[in-house]
Amino acid sequence: VKVLYTGLASTPSMYEFCRSGKCDAAVMVTASHLPEDKNGLKFFTKYGGLEKSDVDELIELAKEEAYHWYDMGIVPPSSGNAGVLCSELVDFMPHYKNTLKNAIFREVGTASSTPLAGLKIVVNPGNGAGFFFNELLRDLGADVGNSLHLTPDGTFPQSSGIPNPEKKAMVEETMRACDACNADIGVMFDTDADRSGFVLPRNIDDTGVKSDYEPLNRNRLIALISVVFSLSSPGCTIVTDSTTSEGLNKFLENDLGLKHHRFLRGYANVIGKAKELTESGEGNAEVAIETSGHCAMK
Repeated sequence: VKVLYTGLASTPSMYEFCRSGKCDAAVMVTASHLPEDKNGLKFFTKYGGLEKSDVDELIELAKEEAYHWYDMGIVPPSSGNAGVLCSELVDFMPHYKNTLKNAIFREVGTASSTPLAGLKIVVNPGNGAGFFFNELLRDLGADVGNSLHLTPDGTFPQSSGIPNPEKKAMVEETMRACDACNADIGVMFDTDADRSGFVLPRNIDDTGVKSDYEPLNRNRLIALISVVFSLSSPGCTIVTDSTTSEGLNKFLENDLGLKHHRFLRGYANVIGKAKELTESGEGNAEVAIETSGHCAMK
């Protein structure tokens, strides 16, 4: 088994590394939105994230192997030169950034190399793994000169705290930054950049001055994404977690003519349900999304 170390990467990029054939499986070590002394593992293959049953089986297999090593007296130290080390240090993030750029080119539908020229965007990754989006958006022509907290720092300085696009302090800080530079949009990411939230101006006057910035997240973000898919895929199914509002349900089904399927909270749960509905023919699930901002599209 060859084990590659990617260095700092985002959680969605780990799936892309598997999907593109750069590796057979990937493990993301991340505390997500938990305190800095916490860590967890997220597992991926080219088929997506592991289910709970898969993780339970993996734990049992690891325990059996550890007992075997212990009985043989060859348990390696957990760190240091004598510990188990990776085979190679690699940087796959340029590949991931290119997949995102190509997706934007495809969706915008322009031959321009800078399709975001003229847009002023405030990126706030909160010192987390999403810092690379600032460079990506700049390469596409956006003005990102007023972005915040771009230096990765696992201690998450007290001034900004642990990044969470649902957190009031992060939203308000991003709104202030947008207001100060008359931004078109603000984008916030959580620690491992698998959740996002946005800030937009409610009002734009005749001279282009923007004001009354407000968050676009949770139910409102799902509503906006659903509007897009109601045009490109009429009657499709939107799978969400169970905490979405009744107002959102009525908007999706009555106003947009879509099917709204609520399911168990957890991004693996909603993604799994979306695949199940589509593969069984019960529905055409274009989107699987949690109110927290985890989202996957078919």
